Amino acid sequence: MILVTAFKPFNNRNTNASEEVLKRIDASLNVYKAYLEVDLTRTIKDFTNALKISNPDMIIMLGEAGRSSYIEIEKEAHNILDFKIEDNMGFKPKGLKIQEDMPDVLYTTKDVSMLVKHLETSNFKVKESSDAGTFICNYLYFNALLKNSNSIFIHLPRLFNENNDNNVKTMDLDEMVDTIKEVINYYDN
Repeated sequence: MILVTAFKPFNNRNTNASEEVLKRIDASLNVYKAYLEVDLTRTIKDFTNALKISNPDMIIMLGEAGRSSYIEIEKEAHNILDFKIEDNMGFKPKGLKIQEDMPDVLYTTKDVSMLVKHLETSNFKVKESSDAGTFICNYLYFNALLKNSNSIFIHLPRLFNENNDNNVKTMDLDEMVDTIKEVINYYDN
């Protein structure tokens, strides 16, 4: 069983690419789907509950980052909370550690480079990344790696550029869904 998570909308936006992609992952795949709030407190509670229900062999977490026109597969999470914007409950920690007694970086045991090469051979727009950010995505990834090192975090481009911001990158929903289905199939063999 693979646990696949996605985030609900945040920052006063109406959509989150990760949520829309996960909605389109069909039930025939060997996955348990969990939709998480962008809320520092609720994220881990809901994630822990999904872990208990699904008892997964692996975890695939989806999040949204408008910084790249590629799907970014994260190979590590950093022990830092340093939000640039507030979560959905108005919390905005600055310069804190996620856990004081833990290393600065945790790494997935999955071979991200091999996954990226596999996806590239099928012409998916993906790249490896070592920057899961300092927001809820990184927070979730760090906590997931503490519980199950067979975890990966995948940042998706946005679906829409609501504010016509030149720095925001988008990708077609079908392209993102096809890529994530291929990731699931890759690991579910």
